[in-house]
Amino acid sequence: MMPGAEEIAAILRFTLTRLTLLGVRQVVLFSGHFADEQVAMIRGLATEWNATKGSMTVLALGVNGNPAAPLPPDHAGRFETTLLAAYHPTRVDLSLLPPAKLAEAKEDPFGPQRHDPTHSLHGIFGADPRAFSAKDVPVLRDTMVKWLADQAATI
Repeated sequence: MMPGAEEIAAILRFTLTRLTLLGVRQVVLFSGHFADEQVAMIRGLATEWNATKGSMTVLALGVNGNPAAPLPPDHAGRFETTLLAAYHPTRVDLSLLPPAKLAEAKEDPFGPQRHDPTHSLHGIFGADPRAFSAKDVPVLRDTMVKWLADQAATI
């Protein structure tokens, strides 16, 4: 955890400088925690770097940036659960979640009620992860990998 974006950006600038000295020619800054301010920070850093630093090109992406993703991005919801299952399937244990409540089906999945510690989906913003289906795993994984590879190929 950092007090602000500038501390994170400073660490990234230092890392990019070291990578340049090691001869790296291309870097992808990839945010898996796609808070708007974090994505804006890495995009600004990439723009700054690419305008002034020369031999190494930097691309900034967020996991939420794939328009072809078969599931909409979320925080700890069905999208992230499916993506986690693609790489660490043993870490997905939906039995740890409480049973769904009928009223939740009609809620805004990004609404303020998800900030309530007594809500059964506290901290989950997006589609209910209890709707996870293993059949979605290869489709999401392959779509995300192709998108990321295509983006990296453009720089």
